Amino acid sequence: MPKRNSLKPVNLALNFFSSLIAGAFGFWFIYLMQGLVTLYFSYDFDISAKFTVDGVHFGTPFTSPLWTKDAIVTVFLAPPIFFFFSGLLFLFLLAFIKKKSSSLLFFLLWMAIASNSAAFGTMIEEGVAHSGLYRVTEALNLGLVLLVISVSVSIYFLYLTGVITGKLILLNIDDSWKNNGGIKTEVFIILLLLPFLINLILFLIYANLNIAQTIIFSMSFIILFPVLWVVPPKKNNFNTEPPGKFNFLDGITVLLLSILVILIYISINHGIELPLTFLR
Repeated sequence: MPKRNSLKPVNLALNFFSSLIAGAFGFWFIYLMQGLVTLYFSYDFDISAKFTVDGVHFGTPFTSPLWTKDAIVTVFLAPPIFFFFSGLLFLFLLAFIKKKSSSLLFFLLWMAIASNSAAFGTMIEEGVAHSGLYRVTEALNLGLVLLVISVSVSIYFLYLTGVITGKLILLNIDDSWKNNGGIKTEVFIILLLLPFLINLILFLIYANLNIAQTIIFSMSFIILFPVLWVVPPKKNNFNTEPPGKFNFLDGITVLLLSILVILIYISINHGIELPLTFLR
């Protein structure tokens, strides 16, 4: 039987660091995938594009005949659709993997949060900023009303995702992290809110003040906060177990994720094009 994952200061600090690194990996990995998905479909339509920390820059002007209706819809809708399904996958794993270490719990949690934030947050940010999604509605002649509806539905689904995520968090954490069935406020602040805020600020700084993507990831707060008020599940139908005490394997996992975050940042900062020029 694993040792209990208590709220002792040392153990709490280790879990905070694990959550912080998992959150950093989630943000930067999802950002990388968002860029690569866009590059892939742009390349498929012979549209020149480059992905850097500032985002995706299209070398082909939007007045070019290469920007057909199919190209616009595919290039700008592919990333949120991809992240919608990846978000569902990580929520599924969070629910059905019975025994999870502390590092695996935070990894799955932050990957689910970052994926769903990228899926629905992209729809919201682009709709408001009149960028990707707005171009899609223009290409399909859908009008402003449908754009407003899409943004509103995205906000609703973000909150719904937060409710589901909150219930899964309560199913997976130790009883010592709970108060009357719900998560303790100090646990929420130290293990979820602080890692989110720190990673959001660091992302803004290291992504060269990429406001658009920072706004997208800031939508994560809509997913995070429902855990404070969701009704705790009456029965653990998924038969999950709380993670044991932070151990050596968790430390190795955190170290590997830290290295991967650095490598991802270096790759994006160098700039990525298709074919993969960053390998030259």
